[in-house]
Amino acid sequence: MLGPNVIGGSAAVLQALDGTGLTPAQILGAVNLIDAYVRGAVRRPVEAAEAERVSGVSTEEWWGARAGFWDTYFDQARFPLITRLWNVGAYDELGDDFEFGLQRVLDGIAAMIG
Repeated sequence: MLGPNVIGGSAAVLQALDGTGLTPAQILGAVNLIDAYVRGAVRRPVEAAEAERVSGVSTEEWWGARAGFWDTYFDQARFPLITRLWNVGAYDELGDDFEFGLQRVLDGIAAMIG
């Protein structure tokens, strides 16, 4: 909803980029990029929570019920990279995807500023 707090928040973010050397269009683009990233990143856990609420099955329970799929049906020859990542434990060592992605977005904006 558009209101004073939304406008105030937008003004603060825009102000943070003022004086950086970015053009007005780049400032708006950077703010929209950050907003889109945050909204997209938040959508996944919100959707997972909604699916659990509707189905009564947690994400862990859902994946646990499919554990045998990987051993029985997954075509390792067709998907060698996924297989390699799985075998070295990459899926078990997931970090903070939000922080990782946000930092890459901010790095890109910082590179534009110079």
